[in-house]
Amino acid sequence: MRRFIQSFLSRRSFQVRVGSSFSGVKVSANGTPRGSILSPILFSIMINDISHHVFSHSDLYADDFCFWESGGDIKLLEELCQDSLSKVATWCINSGFRFSPSKSAAVLFTTKRKPPSVQLALTTVPIPLKRNTSIWELLFKVTDCTQRTYSTLWTNATSD
Repeated sequence: MRRFIQSFLSRRSFQVRVGSSFSGVKVSANGTPRGSILSPILFSIMINDISHHVFSHSDLYADDFCFWESGGDIKLLEELCQDSLSKVATWCINSGFRFSPSKSAAVLFTTKRKPPSVQLALTTVPIPLKRNTSIWELLFKVTDCTQRTYSTLWTNATSD
C-alpha cells in the first residue's frame, strides 16, 4: 500500500490547454491529483492534526481551517492569534503544506467604536484585516457584532 501511495503522489506532471494550444509539460511539486477518489482521503489524513498544533479554539472542515480567540483585551488576543499563526507556519514546514496568506483573513469582532489596530502575519506576509468573512458558507460581518448573534451562529454552524 505504501508503494502504491508513493507512486500515486510522485513524479506527476501536467499540461494546460487553452483552446487548441498546449503549454509545456510541468512537474507538480506537491498536492494530490484532482479528480481522484483517493485524493480527498489522503488530504484529510495529512491535514487532520493541524488543530492539535494551535492553542486557540479551532475548527477544520475539508480544506478550510479556522481558529479564533475571544476576550476583552484585544492586544492579548492579537498575541494569541499571532502565536497560533506561527504554530501553523511551523506545522506547514514540517508537513509540507502551504497556506496562502492572500486567501486568509483576520476579522476583529468588537463592540468598541475605535478598536486598536490588529496586525497579524503568516511567516512574514501580513494577513489582511477585513470587515467580514465567510466560513463554511456563513457570512460574518463586523457591523452585526453582538455576542448573542455570534454565539447563536457559531452554535448552529458547529452542531452535529
